[in-house]
Amino acid sequence: MSKASRTVNSNRISMENTIDRYRMSQFYKGKESEIEYIAVQQLDNKNLDTENLHVQSLSFLYDTLNTKGRSEIEKKWIAILPQLAAVKRIKISCGMGQELFDAVCQIPNLQELLVESSKVSDLSKLARAKNLKRLEIDSFSQLRDIDVLEKINLHHLRIENCFNIQSYAPIGKIKSLVGLALNGNRWTPKNLRLESMVLFTQLKNLRHLDLAVVALRDKNSISAILQMEKLERFDYTGSLKAETVKNIIKAHPKLKAGLFVDWNPEKEEIQEGKFW
Repeated sequence: MSKASRTVNSNRISMENTIDRYRMSQFYKGKESEIEYIAVQQLDNKNLDTENLHVQSLSFLYDTLNTKGRSEIEKKWIAILPQLAAVKRIKISCGMGQELFDAVCQIPNLQELLVESSKVSDLSKLARAKNLKRLEIDSFSQLRDIDVLEKINLHHLRIENCFNIQSYAPIGKIKSLVGLALNGNRWTPKNLRLESMVLFTQLKNLRHLDLAVVALRDKNSISAILQMEKLERFDYTGSLKAETVKNIIKAHPKLKAGLFVDWNPEKEEIQEGKFW
């Protein structure tokens, strides 16, 4: 990982003034902009059918149960999830299997889905989520195929710590995207290896591209962001020639934020006057 990424991570807590860290971000904008979720840990929670739902566990007793007991609880969740008509946003941070994921995709008015850690290998049921606009997945260790994503009119897509995906080409066909984040593991750290940025030249509505934890094989393809005319923020911490960075920033009048703009590659530090 580059010094830029290490510096930002090490200062993540200590820096009080972070105005530039979140500027023009299509993802995290700071605590004041966080969505308030209703957290549930039991199936019988009376607040289950709520607009912003955070499933923290399937049951208080889940980890103490045998395979049969866990299966019974999962079946109950699978039966009730498609009935949650009030849910528009759901965050799942307790791990989930394939059947549970498929049931989540049947929530009728689902607009945003955020999942942390899963062994799901098949995303095809996402095509049923007709209203889905935001998808964020983290640590899907068995995911290889993301072809279904090109069929969904997503506005925001974040894929992080998913190292077995075979091709990112389908993402280049999601022309509705406003925010795109593709990264490796921010905390290990481990870069995601990406062949080229040419894949994303058709994303004409993109305003924020986050490749902060990416090792780009074809570094010359960095110029592809010049074809993303609406791009306002670009996060990238890979090593580039200072002249290359300056020329791209000069040629892209709307690009005003992100590590690509705010990092000084000659001094290897955040630009003077920027606050991260």
